[in-house]
Parts: sequence; C-alpha cells; structure tokens
Amino acid sequence: MNTRKTTLLLLSLCCLGVSFIRAQESMPLTLESALAYAYEHHPGLKNARTDIEIARKKVKETTAIGLPQVNASLGYNHFPNVPTQLLPDFLSPVVYGVLYEEGLVNEIPGGVSDRLFEAQFGTPHTMTAQATVSQLVFNGPYIVGLQAARAFVDFSVVQEKRNKKEVEEAVKNAYYQLLIAAHSLSLLDSTRQSLESMLQETKEIYRQGFLDETDVDQLELLLSDLDATQANARNQYDLAERLLRFQMGMPAGTAITLTTRIEDILQTIDQMMFSGKAFKVEEHIDMAVIRNQRLLNELDMKRYKSLYLPSLSAFYNYQQVAQRTEFDFTDAKGDWFPTEVIGIQVDIPLWSSGSRSAQVQQARLQLDKTEVLTTQVKDGLELEAANARSNLENAWKVFGNKQKSMGIAEKIYTRTGIRYREGMASSLELQQTYTQYLQAEGDYILAALQLFTAKSAFEKAFQNNE
Repeated sequence: MNTRKTTLLLLSLCCLGVSFIRAQESMPLTLESALAYAYEHHPGLKNARTDIEIARKKVKETTAIGLPQVNASLGYNHFPNVPTQLLPDFLSPVVYGVLYEEGLVNEIPGGVSDRLFEAQFGTPHTMTAQATVSQLVFNGPYIVGLQAARAFVDFSVVQEKRNKKEVEEAVKNAYYQLLIAAHSLSLLDSTRQSLESMLQETKEIYRQGFLDETDVDQLELLLSDLDATQANARNQYDLAERLLRFQMGMPAGTAITLTTRIEDILQTIDQMMFSGKAFKVEEHIDMAVIRNQRLLNELDMKRYKSLYLPSLSAFYNYQQVAQRTEFDFTDAKGDWFPTEVIGIQVDIPLWSSGSRSAQVQQARLQLDKTEVLTTQVKDGLELEAANARSNLENAWKVFGNKQKSMGIAEKIYTRTGIRYREGMASSLELQQTYTQYLQAEGDYILAALQLFTAKSAFEKAFQNNE
C-alpha cells in the first residue's frame, strides 16, 4: 500500500471517529425545550396542522363554486350511414294536379297523398365547438356551506390547540417520570457507595478477628439486594427515556440529558399552591371545542332549512357547428355556423314528501344533543378542576411527609452505621435501619412522581384556549 492511500485511509478513519463521537453527544433538554421540540415534531400535531390547511383549502374550493365557471368542449361525429327520414309525398299530388288541369292525364291516381319517400338529411362529418359560462346567482345551501367551511377552519384550529395541550401533558409526565427515575438511580448509587465502604471496613475488622464472618456475609447480602434494586431502577430509567422520546416525536436512540432540576419543579409547585388561581370554565379549551361544535350543528340545521329556498343561476353558451361531406375541418374556407344562448334558470323546490322537514328535525335534535353535552362538559370540567386542586394539595402534603421521613430514615441509618463501626450496634440493627431507609427512599420517589403527575393534571384542568 502506497503512502497516499495510507494517508487517505487514516483521514477517513479520523472522520468516521469524529462522526461517531458527535453521534454519541447527548442532547440537553430542559422541560421547556422538550415541549418546544414536541410542538414541532410530534406526529399528531403535524397532522393537526395539516388538517387546518386542508380546511382552508376547502374554503377556497367552496368559494369557487359561487364564482363564474367556464367550460369548453370540442366534439366530432362521423356517420358512415347518414340517418334516413320518411317524409310525406307532397310532390306527387301537386304534379298530378297540374297534369290533370292541363289535360295531360284523365285522373289523379288514388293513394298518391298517402305515399312516403326516403330522405337523408345532414352530412357524414360534423364537428361542434362550444364554450359555456355559468354563474350561480343565489343558492341557499351554497351560502350556508361557505359559512360552515369557514367555521370548520376555526374548529380545526381549536382542535390543534387541544391536541397541543394533550401532547404537553404527555411530554410533561414523561419528563417527570424520567427525572424521578434519574433521581432514584442517584440515591441508590449514593447508598451503594456507603454500603460498599462499610463492607470494606467490616472485612478489615473481620481479618483482625474482631468480628464474626456472619457480619460480612450480612453486608454482602444487603449489597446483593441493592444490585437487584439498581438493575430494576436502570430498566425503569431506560423505559422512561424511551417514553419521553416517543412523546416528543424524537427518533429512537437519540441520547438526551435532562437539565431541569427537581428543585426547580418543586419551586414551581410551591408557587402554584399559593397562587390562588381561579378556575374559569368558559376559558377552558374543551369549552372552545364544544362551542365550535355547536356552531357547526347550527349551520347544519340552517343548511337544511335553506333547501326550501329557490336557487337562481345564469349562463351563456356560444357554439359553432361545421358540417362536411369530407373530413376537411382544417380548411379555412369551410363554413362554421354559430349559435348563441343566454339564459336564466330558477329552480323552485315544491314538494319533497316530507324529506326536507325530516332533515331539519334531525339537525335540530343533533343541536339539542350538543346543548346537553355542553352542560355535561361544563360540569365535568368544574369537577375535574376541583379534584385536580385537591389532589395537588394532598400530593404536596404527602411529598413533604415522605421527604421528611426519608431524611429521618437516612439519619438513623447513618448513625446506626457509625455505631456498627464502633461495635455498638449489631448487623441485625444495621439491616433493619438499611431496609427502613430503602423503604423511605421508595416512598419518597413514589410521592414525588405522584406530586409531579398531580401538577400536570392541575395545569391541564386549569388550561385555557390560548
């Protein structure tokens, strides 16, 4: 291998190494940046924005129906056999009448007037070119349909906002879950370091003959149990990380690092607890959705009522027809015969055997259902807000108690460890306080997760339609 090829190979390997290192770089994520990423990349929100564009295009489509429509056509007909018509024989009676008057015949033959003769009209080749301009002057369903199309745009916008709120809640919960899982791993790592240090000291004391081997075995057993707990915690962390990426619409395998601290979220909750935020049900996003739905139902009933109204349209048609015995339509000297028509058409609905009335009644019943649903949604939102506030307050109190309990359990475990090193506490006492401390840690982690979930539910319940 020559020197040039070797150099190129080394450069290629260096480039690949740099790319690999960059690929392994972790993306820092605050809660706000995670939400911003989800707003842009979440598949559901992408489709919601597409639905808005579809609704806007539908408005343009509906609007175009009421604007002038221009159509043109070109038609060609060929008759291998020109159609034949049977006509009354009006010539023979006239001819025989003249001959009879001149004395050239003695009588007019009978049945002459009843005879028919064959006649062919038209030409074998016919071409027609025409253009038609039509304009809808008045049509009730069209006017209401245009209003409904515009209202559907507003409905799609509100739906997109609602989907955004749902994605926001899902991302927050996933972020909190991963944050708690990371905190749990950190606590377990700290506990493991303390336990490993205590095990090494115990082994050294055992070698000097001041402790029984059972004490060493007891600590190794505790360490083995902690290994299983850590393995389970790491699995929970991996699952939480995958869930967060999924909720954000982030590609699987992307390395992320959470930069928002638990203390920052706790401070936010503390501010929420004393903010005294009032619940305004009419500003809730779900009420905006139901109002748009009610408007669409009202327009639907209005559309069926408009079927009773007459419709008016105007049109203009211009055409030219060429008839040839040979296919020579490209001959500029050939004749084209023009025809123009200007017309107005009025369609008046007279009797539908009750179908239009049934349609109006169905639309009115649907509107009644929406009114009932509006009351139900309103009451449900007020109940949800009350429950969310109560759950947040309770979760805050429980978290405070569990945090305090973990602190006390840690102190007891630490002091017992010191007494154990000094020979004033047995391994059984150490095991009991260790188990108590791990239980307190688990209760604290669970309380933190429930608190953050209650925070997310509170924010969802008090969300507005902004």
